[in-house]
Amino acid sequence: EASHHEKWDRNDVRRLKHDMDFTAATQLLAEVKKKRTPQGAFDLLVMLGVFGPHEELALLRSGFPTRFTDEEEAAAKEAAQSTRD
Repeated sequence: EASHHEKWDRNDVRRLKHDMDFTAATQLLAEVKKKRTPQGAFDLLVMLGVFGPHEELALLRSGFPTRFTDEEEAAAKEAAQSTRD
């Protein structure tokens, strides 16, 4: 199952990482009867389809790209189609 975080960019993740006002988040977690913990937030995001249950959060936090550029995709397709022995 594909997650929806592909639409996020590294700045979105960085903003989430450094936004220290947890009031709205904890209120939302309480409203939907989820634990007001990082695991509760993760479980809610999985439930909403934003993350998969085995999401690599460390990779997202790192800021490294999680998708290939168009140029990288084209180079990979070209390499896959080339016939080398």
